[in-house]
This record gives sequence, structure tokens and C-alpha cells, in this order.
Amino acid sequence: MYVKKKMKSQAGFTLAETLLAVLILLLVSTIVATGMPVARTAYEKVVLTSNADTLLATAVSALRNELGTAWKVESIENGVTYFSASTGTRAELIVEKSAIKLLDYAAATNLDALLGNKEKNDLNQSATTPRDLVFQGKDERLGKLTLTATGITLNPSTRQVTVSGLAVNGASVNGLASLSEPLVIDVFSVGEATTD
Repeated sequence: MYVKKKMKSQAGFTLAETLLAVLILLLVSTIVATGMPVARTAYEKVVLTSNADTLLATAVSALRNELGTAWKVESIENGVTYFSASTGTRAELIVEKSAIKLLDYAAATNLDALLGNKEKNDLNQSATTPRDLVFQGKDERLGKLTLTATGITLNPSTRQVTVSGLAVNGASVNGLASLSEPLVIDVFSVGEATTD
């Protein structure tokens, strides 16, 4: 009788209790495994939006710095050409297929071409390939972000350059960050009107 009582008092789990615990563990594992891709997608979207906001703020600051000190700004077909105070060379800021592109003439050797009495042929031969203004994050899965605009115009009478529709687009997502109003930048000096 003492032996039977001792066996009944031993603590432990029954087979039914063990199976129930395994079933609950499997359900929790399934729920966590199903939620991971959703959480990852949400995380990537938050990071992408944050990067886009940062790029837009950086771009606005860079455009204000570059164009605010620009000399002899002139209107061209899809944007403006100017003499950059930061690089010491003539540059063009244009909109091509909605993307903002920058051309600089760092290779130009003709000082007159750089400073204003420019010959279009001299500048075209000296210009670098237009480059997109892009941001590539450390995580390449998020892709690169491109700065876009609908137009860049110069108002010579007010010495202001207006960048319309400034936005940041991703490889697969458009309109990640955008300005609600056109960006207006006061320039240092405006060049004489040229006719081509």
C-alpha cells in the first residue's frame, strides 16, 4: 500500500497534457512564422519612407545652397545653366524624363566658355554625362531613391528659380516624399538672355 501511494504522488505530465502543450507551441510558432514577412515588409516600408524624407530634406538644402550662390543663371530648354560657386565651373540642372539631372563642365578648358561668353559647342564637348540625383541606402533590397520634378524655371526679373513637383520616388514606389508647393530659390545673379 505504501508503494502504490508513493507512485501516485510523483509529479509529472500525462500524455494528454504533453500533446496539448506541443499543439499550443505549434500554433504559436505558426502565427509568429506567418507574421514575420508582414513585419519585414512594414519595416522596409518605414525605412524607405524615412530615407525618402531625409533625401528630400537634403535635396532641398543642397539646391538652396547650390542655386542660392549661383552666378549668371540662365534659362535653358529643360532647366537652368549657371556658374557654380561651389565647384567653380559651369553646370546645368535639368529635368529629363521627370528625373532631375546635373551636368557639370569640370573638364572645360575654355575660360570664356565657363564664365559666360560661352560657345554651345565648347560646353557640349566639355560636359560630363548627366547624372541623376539619387540616394542608395546601405540595404540594397530597398533600392535606390531618385529625385524627380515636373519643371525647373527661371524668372529673371525676380532672380528666382522655381522647382515644381519636387518628389522622391523609389524603384517600385512613386511619391514616397514630395513638397506640397514649388520650391522657390533666390539666385545670386542672372545672366543675360541668350538666343540659340
